[in-house]
Amino acid sequence: MIVAICLISLLIAIPGFVHKAGYSFSKALIPGYNIYLFLTLIEFPPVLLLLLALGLIFLPDRMFIATFICIILPFMTNDAYGKGKISSMLTLFLPFFMYPFLGYFSGVYAYDVTSEKYRFIKNHKILCILLVFFSVYMYSNFTVLVEGNKLVNKDDFHYVNDIYMSDGKIYNDYLNDREKKMYEFMFKNTLAFKNKLDVDMSEFGCIDYSDCGDLINSAHEAILIDHPELINYAGYSWIYREDSGFKLTLNFSVGNMISAKIGEMKIQRIIDNIKTETKGMSDIDKIHYVYEWIGENNDYDKTFTYMSKNQSIYNVFMKNNAVCAGFAKASQVIFQNIGINSYTITGNSTGPHMWNVVELDNKYYFYDSTVATSARNKETSWYYDGLKQDFMSSYTVDHAEWYPKIEKTNGLYIKE
Repeated sequence: MIVAICLISLLIAIPGFVHKAGYSFSKALIPGYNIYLFLTLIEFPPVLLLLLALGLIFLPDRMFIATFICIILPFMTNDAYGKGKISSMLTLFLPFFMYPFLGYFSGVYAYDVTSEKYRFIKNHKILCILLVFFSVYMYSNFTVLVEGNKLVNKDDFHYVNDIYMSDGKIYNDYLNDREKKMYEFMFKNTLAFKNKLDVDMSEFGCIDYSDCGDLINSAHEAILIDHPELINYAGYSWIYREDSGFKLTLNFSVGNMISAKIGEMKIQRIIDNIKTETKGMSDIDKIHYVYEWIGENNDYDKTFTYMSKNQSIYNVFMKNNAVCAGFAKASQVIFQNIGINSYTITGNSTGPHMWNVVELDNKYYFYDSTVATSARNKETSWYYDGLKQDFMSSYTVDHAEWYPKIEKTNGLYIKE
């Protein structure tokens, strides 16, 4: 029975993981290769490695395998797929509490006549100690509070967290009433961690399912620009069937409210340190600093480019790898916190892309920190300081009307 459950779990979890990351389902079924991709994808955190090591040491082989496949693997799958908060809260506790119960009810940890003790109690104590260390680790590294952003109005519709204050510019100035209504629908459900949504097409005035899809895309693009601080929102997908109607799925970068809140607090601490380090700098030096900070602390994820987590500032600050959307949003929230006026911007370079516009001496320039994550060597010819406009001459903007006039020349702002 355990073997059957393990095999079923593998067939469901690993191919789903790899397919989610942008690989074909057939490649996800290749034995060995899919395991490698899975381990790469979840980035095996040190705490989880320690948990698995203790499992290997103190659990019989069959119990360790069963626990890993049936508990830890679904937990990681749940996080990657962005499931609901109730499911996430349950799986958050399962890895700690299911070890002793599995051992006890399977009969593996029977009564030891020699020691006159149940052997599973020893393992339970070890795992409780691990839980204590894990809690201390989480508190000391993620949950220490810093002073919030004084600019944030927590009663505002657009308030998400203290990382960033959104003015809702795209929502307020460029969306029509139907687009605003869809924006509100997607935004509120994202904040509530609800990602499986039924869309009443008549409520939004949709002519047909295609029109409704266009409406969702307009709201999506506006949310991306207005809310770089929205940790869990990565994108969307939808499907329409005559028998079941219009179904909208919001793709989450962070699967549960607990992880998001912990991440927000950690990011606040990092930004607070950046505020201290950039205090007293000129605006041009601040821009250079942010460009180099992104590049020195992050890698571009070429393997799992389309993974939901890579679209969020969460991965930039917490995992140190992402793609253009994550880097542009992270730059945006840092810029606001250190006093640089900027915008996130979507368009095309060598393909669909996201970058920034920054203001300097009342002029606006393209800024692309994604390049910094690739050109790690400052001596290379294509490393630049974030304001080399001729480098970005081929960039095209999706919604030019959303932004001020962009300078096409370098001006005086090249750092030699």
